Amino acid sequence: MQSAESNGGNTGIFYGWYVLLACVVGTAMGWAVAIVFSFSSFAPLLHDEFGWSFASIGFAMFLFGWGIVITSPIVGWLIDRYGVRRVLLPSILLLGLSVCSMSMLNSSIVGFYIGICLMGILGAGTGVGSYSKVLLGWFDKKRGLALGVGLSGVGLGAFMAPLFIEAVSNAYGWRGAYIALGCSIIVISGVVCFILVKNSSSEMGLRKDGAGKMSPEEHDHIGKATGFSIKEAFSKRMFWLLMVSFFVLGITMSGVTIHMKQLLIVSGVAVAEAAKVLSVLGIAVIFGRVLAGFLMDRIFAPYVALMFFVGPLIGYFMFIQGVSGFDAIVAIFLVGMATGAEFDILSFFTSKYFGMKNFGALFGWIFAAFQLGQSLGAYLTGYALDNGSISLLLTVYMGGLVFACICFLLLGPYTEFAKKEPGVAN
Repeated sequence: MQSAESNGGNTGIFYGWYVLLACVVGTAMGWAVAIVFSFSSFAPLLHDEFGWSFASIGFAMFLFGWGIVITSPIVGWLIDRYGVRRVLLPSILLLGLSVCSMSMLNSSIVGFYIGICLMGILGAGTGVGSYSKVLLGWFDKKRGLALGVGLSGVGLGAFMAPLFIEAVSNAYGWRGAYIALGCSIIVISGVVCFILVKNSSSEMGLRKDGAGKMSPEEHDHIGKATGFSIKEAFSKRMFWLLMVSFFVLGITMSGVTIHMKQLLIVSGVAVAEAAKVLSVLGIAVIFGRVLAGFLMDRIFAPYVALMFFVGPLIGYFMFIQGVSGFDAIVAIFLVGMATGAEFDILSFFTSKYFGMKNFGALFGWIFAAFQLGQSLGAYLTGYALDNGSISLLLTVYMGGLVFACICFLLLGPYTEFAKKEPGVAN
């Protein structure tokens, strides 16, 4: 550890890589996995246990989305003001306890709705916005790759969650699966983040990207991050283009991902194979996240976004035609790659177009729009599954993806700010 902190030249290991590792672990066990990627595994179990319809189960995500709409901008403001650690660590504990409490559900679906909302609200600080803020505090020239790798834990969690939940629920029931998931979040994610996460390189007297120690002059400029005020950002066309496009992506992407297991079954995948095929989604998320980050460091980010969101267009068309075996794996991989790229793209866009001065709050606003879309999409997709109209809905979703891509192409060039961010080497 000492060699990491004393990285005055290019010797030792840059501490930012330890922070990146903590972000991988944290995002693998954040609320995106605890709620969104585990939802399609728990939904059929709750449907069988209590007889709840998939539309009524999906309505929980609608309520959850509204909770996130309220809390995301607040959490973003808090991490801008007080630093990520003070928000992240309590949120990990509260998320884990909330997940454990789901083991006490009874036949009243109201309890399920309350539990999902509490998981989202109390665990909001474990979202990708917190980890993105940390990573951008340690990396600048490598920000795309750092975001891609650091946030890839979501894909790791998406890969492991279906297999973990199936194994534990087979042995101890779905109640045991909720307890095991909640305790894992507290013990693993909580401990790793407590030990390794530091808010920024400047906090440890280091330049970003492993460029050595900061000079005394650089210390004098700590905290002078550049970027738009919230009011200024709200007046920009690009802000509203991102709000609208990510709202649409929430409907068309996450609304499908939440019910992916049932969609696979309806599209022709055997029930016994659905969990195994669903785990491919996690691998695709990891691959898409890292690749998108790598490419955005080298290619204009809206073009990268366009490349990735062509994948779901093909995947949804395949689902409409019916999939099984290898076709199902290809379709879910195409959807998963775009799912992985989503928040890399959002974090990269927010930092490049609005700067770091109010990154947390602005990310929170756009993320809130995404969550609002996800809540609506979860209900619409569940309703379509219950009523046999999923092919029609996927066709509409394909049109929504095209619309989002057009919004990205209208963003224009990155914003150039007069001042450099603290801790960036010459």
